[in-house]
Amino acid sequence: MPFSLRTKFPEIRSRLGILATLRRHCVTGILRHNTTTGSIMSISRKLFLPLLTASLLFSACDSGSEDDSELSITDLKIGDGEAVQTKTTIIISWEGRLPDGTVFDSSELRGLDLIFTLGVGKVIAGLDEGILGMHVGGKRRIEIPPQKAFGRSGSCLEDGACPVPGNTTVTYEVEVLSIMTEVAIDEREEGEGVAAKTGDKIWVEYIGASQAGIVFDSSEQHGGPLEFTLGAGQVIEGWDRGITGMKIGGVRILTIPPVLAYGSNSNGPITPWSVIIFRVELVAIIDQG
Repeated sequence: MPFSLRTKFPEIRSRLGILATLRRHCVTGILRHNTTTGSIMSISRKLFLPLLTASLLFSACDSGSEDDSELSITDLKIGDGEAVQTKTTIIISWEGRLPDGTVFDSSELRGLDLIFTLGVGKVIAGLDEGILGMHVGGKRRIEIPPQKAFGRSGSCLEDGACPVPGNTTVTYEVEVLSIMTEVAIDEREEGEGVAAKTGDKIWVEYIGASQAGIVFDSSEQHGGPLEFTLGAGQVIEGWDRGITGMKIGGVRILTIPPVLAYGSNSNGPITPWSVIIFRVELVAIIDQG
């Protein structure tokens, strides 16, 4: 099973296609990914387009504020799907507005949706609280006071611009698109020959990263391909599911929810309840089960 390296490798991040470098002054963006489905065999073609930018306006470094207002929640549409609960990994579309109606961020502007685990501090407190209880397919307007949004400091970029000034109430319109319980697979190279199946002993080359683009493990750092038996529980469940069906020379990008990865455990820079991303290449099937 992959273990952490606790370092960043710019050259590997480039190979993954993680291109953006925008960060907030107080904290590097630590999540967000793009897809509109949790299907095991499909994921948006925009996978590994800028990941850091999508996290830019979803976490606050200073929640302190003199404003003691509470959330204001308006359901615009009641979804007919499953209700989202704490520690549920969800995919949402969103739009964030300032009090004057200015849109400071949205999934439409970025061309990507957001994946995160609810209720564990992956987003600002107002979103964690305000999304809880929504149903898949539902849409909700959430007015969030500063102390549960971006606090006294607001949200500022490296160039000094502050899309969200300090002590600002923000309003999000959020739609829950789906609950992510499966591996999302982007088939980059199909490969050739027979498909790997449960019981096969295989070799894979891989790179593992957080949604912020922090590489926490790779086969290169361990001197070469990793050998394991597919479906035998020797690796995280997301690998057993996501690598099954690959052919030799095939390359996949696997986006794995925490329930199929490290769950409530941390792994180096990977914090509990994190979605993680792997680029995996099947090098060989050395023993067919």
